[in-house]
Amino acid sequence: MKKTGKKASDSYHHGDLRNVLLSVGARLLEEKGMEALSLRELAKVAGVSHAAPYRHFSHKEDLLAALAAQGFVNLSEALLQAKKASGHDARRQLTAGGRAYVNLALRQPEMTRLMFGGVFRADQCPEKLIQSGGQAFQHLVDIILLGQKNGQFRPGNPLELSVTVWSTVHGLFALLHSGALGEVAQDEKQRESLLQTVTSVIGEGLKQ
Repeated sequence: MKKTGKKASDSYHHGDLRNVLLSVGARLLEEKGMEALSLRELAKVAGVSHAAPYRHFSHKEDLLAALAAQGFVNLSEALLQAKKASGHDARRQLTAGGRAYVNLALRQPEMTRLMFGGVFRADQCPEKLIQSGGQAFQHLVDIILLGQKNGQFRPGNPLELSVTVWSTVHGLFALLHSGALGEVAQDEKQRESLLQTVTSVIGEGLKQ
């Protein structure tokens, strides 16, 4: 008898449709972009009825907000793993975190645009999106606080210093993704070397 893989409709019957839709939605987001993403297309690709996604997302904006929230969860996990692999050295954590951020953003540029492209106004963001975004940012703040505690980074407002670091690293992603840096974006060795240089310069700037 021919074996069949697990279908989205199977997961739906087990109450897991929302996670299935988010997984499929994230893939469609990268393939088509947020403008072309629709609940109808999502249902079609997921293999469920056209009405099924509306059980979890009342309209497209709900879906986009949920995808962005999941994107921040994924970013948090990547930053957490980078921190754990770097011990209690704040400069190493900063380098690893910057590398994790840029590489994740390059793998999911449309998700990154959704998360940071001004799609959601601050006064209209769903609470879950605010929380997940705040948790991701807190990992960077914690690195700054650790560096200040260890005497590796200079005193100062940790939020302002975190935004400075974030702006620089995100700017590097934007340059790589736009093609402005030519073949560097496609060459892993060159990209890693540039990442190391940028995070090292940031670390020097944070010194006492």
